[in-house]
Amino acid sequence: MIISISLSIYAGVKIIEKSIDKTISLITEADDDIHLGGLDTYRYWAEREPSPGTKVLNGQYKSSSHFTQEYVMYLELEAKWAKSFAKDSGLHHAESNPDIPNDAPKWFNPPKGYEIWEGSQGSTYFINSNTGHMFIYEVQF
Repeated sequence: MIISISLSIYAGVKIIEKSIDKTISLITEADDDIHLGGLDTYRYWAEREPSPGTKVLNGQYKSSSHFTQEYVMYLELEAKWAKSFAKDSGLHHAESNPDIPNDAPKWFNPPKGYEIWEGSQGSTYFINSNTGHMFIYEVQF
């Protein structure tokens, strides 16, 4: 059930706000979608609802209309499964500290001291294995 939807156009970008889950979706003229909101971002990424013990804090997901399902995602969460995530996902320890992309949201600011793991295509995962706090930058091109 959608409680309210508002639509406005700002600088050629349609902005749709769904107030039910405080998610904002931006649809550009190139048919790319930008979804702002932790819960919606988690759903796009995991293709399911968060499990018990998973707290989604922030998220941003930009998907392309291209048939290869290209996307760039930023996600911040706390999860019981954070310790095993890197190994179960086939990630490897980063050899150096990566630069945070210039277009990262302001909240995407992993603290020093987090374990840094890398995946394919430049994806980076910052994990505090003691608390389960994670910052995820994931790309698929």
